[in-house]
Amino acid sequence: MVNNGHFDFGKVIFGIISVVILSAGLYITSFYVKTPKIISKDYAVESQGPILAMSPNMVSTTPGQTFQIGLILDTKSSTASAVQLEVAFDPGIVKANSVVIGSFLPVILRQATIDNSKGLIDLTLGCRPTEPKIGIGQLASISFTALSSGDININYTDKSQLAVIGLSTNGLSSSTGVRVVTVVPTTKISISPIPILTNTALPTPSPTLTPIATDGSTVEVYAAGQMGGGKYPNMQLLIDKEIVLEAFGVAGNPASRQFIKYTYHSPLKIIPKQIRVRFTNDYHNFRSGSDRNLMVDKIVIDKVSYQSEAQNVYSTGSWSKSLGCRPGRKQSEWLNCNGYFQY
Repeated sequence: MVNNGHFDFGKVIFGIISVVILSAGLYITSFYVKTPKIISKDYAVESQGPILAMSPNMVSTTPGQTFQIGLILDTKSSTASAVQLEVAFDPGIVKANSVVIGSFLPVILRQATIDNSKGLIDLTLGCRPTEPKIGIGQLASISFTALSSGDININYTDKSQLAVIGLSTNGLSSSTGVRVVTVVPTTKISISPIPILTNTALPTPSPTLTPIATDGSTVEVYAAGQMGGGKYPNMQLLIDKEIVLEAFGVAGNPASRQFIKYTYHSPLKIIPKQIRVRFTNDYHNFRSGSDRNLMVDKIVIDKVSYQSEAQNVYSTGSWSKSLGCRPGRKQSEWLNCNGYFQY
């Protein structure tokens, strides 16, 4: 903004006007756009146009627990300048706590509002004046707290719109939400020993039933992604070979070891050998050298850490000179091919 020691008012005015135009364009567009189709398929990978998604696409938790949902935009080949978001949830099952804006469309055109009586969150975001976006990125992160047991979906409503450069209608082709299953922790029934009576005619007493509460387990995955082909890696957390959490576009910074924490709350106790962390969208272009990989630092189960490079961790996706990506105990934090860590 400073040119030869003088403040450049022209650039400031241009920036302000650009943001105003983006905001006005999105507002006007909302009256003339088609509504995006809300579908239930995971991330709608078959769609050709821009997609709104949530990450992870499934959360299992217990009442009182807090969890995070990422709002994700994949523009495909389109260039996005602004987005209007409305997210609907069941206020009887979960409560929204806060919204943190991401880095993909970082200009706040309308502040986020949370209405926990109606179960609605809305906000409008835009790009910087000279930086419209192509690709995949996180728009925002929403913190929720589970209130009671239930099985619900958190979805984008048909008021969600995307402003795309060169298009006068809503640029969204589809959107997907997240399934949230909230379960009250189970109880175990223990039977007290029956006293052994000797030399007595008294009847044998009935056993006493004593409920013992269990709190389940909290599983955390610390991961970062290396971009390849313009996209970050996708990751799944599996327990007993069943997907319980899925994250799209895992970013972070492997070089500086800045990992993103993904949390899953299980109503049952979990041990390491039940867990797999899987990389699902490998990409490698030999000509350009572009290579998409997933780095998993560790998992944490109930505050106990298990490192991915430990000698006992089995990998089906880590590369080595001797074995390539063939399975083995590779002692690596990297999944370089589609595959998983078995802890």
